[in-house]
Amino acid sequence: MSLYRIVLALVVTALLCLGPARAQERTIRVGVPAGALVQLVQVLAPMFQAETGIGVTATELNPTALLSDAGADAALLPRRLAERLQPTSQAPSRVAFSGDVILVGSRAEMARVRGLKDIRKALRWIASARGAYMSSSPALGTRELELSLWQSIGVNVQTRSTWYLEGRGDEASVLKQAGNMGAYLLVERMA
Repeated sequence: MSLYRIVLALVVTALLCLGPARAQERTIRVGVPAGALVQLVQVLAPMFQAETGIGVTATELNPTALLSDAGADAALLPRRLAERLQPTSQAPSRVAFSGDVILVGSRAEMARVRGLKDIRKALRWIASARGAYMSSSPALGTRELELSLWQSIGVNVQTRSTWYLEGRGDEASVLKQAGNMGAYLLVERMA
């Protein structure tokens, strides 16, 4: 998706969600989880302001808090987080872009999972090969998904300290840690 289409989607989303009265205040706060989405909003904010005259600031959301407590006018969230944070909200939501989670590994890939379409099978192979696996940071939003996948195949990762490694920091630093250790990692990609 081109940057222009993303900016246009953000303009439409902001105007639909905020309405003309709030948009006249000339600055909106967009709530995002930690990591790449904060940087995305910071990169797109100048283009958004040039297009609409409305300033945008990124507000980091607490993944366990309610959206109404975040102090944000709009939110830019992966669908799985939006559903968890707003299960009973009457606020309108618009899908501006979507994403999914994929498993990445090093070129050496010890467990030979490249090309598998079944994530549970891939995780079983990683566990049986004791291939290094880097957990995502709790702030990134994929941690709960990851833990539920491990649990669904009967692997208690808390007892696997020899090959299950704790990731720390933002998405870029966790990805770099995994690359340095030749570890597998679940990452989110946007489209």
